[in-house]
Amino acid sequence: MVRPREYGLFRIVWFSGEGMSESTAAARPVVVGVDGSGASLRALEWAVEEAQLRRAPLRVVHAITRPVYDVPVGPAPLAPVGEEARKQAQLLLEDAHARVSGLAPEVGVETQSAVGFPAAVMLSQSRDACLVAVGARGLGGVGAIVVGSVGVELAARAACPVAVLPDNAIDDQPGERGVVVGVDGSLPGEHALAFAFEEARARGVGVIAVHAWSRPVLPETILVPTAPITVNLASFGMAARELLEQTLAPLRERFPDVKVTARAVQGHAGGSLIDAAGGADLLVVGSRGFGGFTGLLLGSVGQAVLHHAPCPVVVVRPN
Repeated sequence: MVRPREYGLFRIVWFSGEGMSESTAAARPVVVGVDGSGASLRALEWAVEEAQLRRAPLRVVHAITRPVYDVPVGPAPLAPVGEEARKQAQLLLEDAHARVSGLAPEVGVETQSAVGFPAAVMLSQSRDACLVAVGARGLGGVGAIVVGSVGVELAARAACPVAVLPDNAIDDQPGERGVVVGVDGSLPGEHALAFAFEEARARGVGVIAVHAWSRPVLPETILVPTAPITVNLASFGMAARELLEQTLAPLRERFPDVKVTARAVQGHAGGSLIDAAGGADLLVVGSRGFGGFTGLLLGSVGQAVLHHAPCPVVVVRPN
C-alpha cells in the first residue's frame, strides 16, 4: 500500500517557454500527458498503476496549443490562447484528477497546463520525471499513423524513460506474462535491461530477454566464389546465446528473485520482440542499439516496436 503524502492535490500552472514549476514532492514524479483522447486516458490509467508501483507522485499534464491565424500569404502567426481554451483545459484536468482519485486515492497527484506544442511541453516535463507516459495517438493524430509525432519525439529525445501506450492493446491476449526486453550488448540496451529487471521485480513477474541474430551477409567480392562457401549457422546461434548469457549474468545476480527466460532467436530484432510481446505486461527497448546510423536518436527497432507492439512500450535512453 502506498502511504499518502503531503502533496499538492490539485494545482494548475499556466506557463509558456522554458520556465517550469518545481515539484512539491521529494520523489521524481511519473508524468502523463492527457488531451481527452481514448489513448491518453489509457495512458493515464497505466501511469496511475506505475506511480503505485514506484511509490511516486503523479503529474498530469495538458498542453494547450495556440490557434493559428488564417492569413492569405506569409507565415501563419500564432494567436493568443483564449479564455475558452483555458477553461476546457481546466475541465479536462479536473476530470483526470477525479479519475486518478477514483483509481488510487493514495497516490499524490498534481495537474498542470502548459501553453505550447505537446512534444515540447512533454520534453520539458521529462527533465525532472522518473518516467513519462503518453498515448500512441492523440486527438490530432492522422488515421494512417499508428504512433503520433509526440510519442516518437519523446522516445527519441526525452530526458527519462518514455512509455507509449498502444491504441490496440489487448489485455487478455495469448502469450507469456512478464517484461520483454531486447538485448544487444549496446549501452542503451544495458540501460533498458536494468529498467526491465526493476519493472519486473516491482510487478512480480519475470523477464523475457530476447537477443535476435541474423544470417551474415557475404561481401560482394565472394558472391561468385571459386570454391563452395559454407556458413555454420549453428556457430552463430551459439555465439548469440553466449552473448545473451554473459549480458544477463550480472542482472541475474543483482535480481535473484526475478525469473529470467533467455531467448536467442534468428530473425529481425523488431519482429522478434513484437512476437515475444504477446501477453506481456511491458516491452522495453533501448533508444538505439548496434547497427544504427549514428545520427539517429531512435533506431529502427525502437520505431518498429512503437508502431506494432501489442503492449505498452518503454524506450530507455542512456542519460
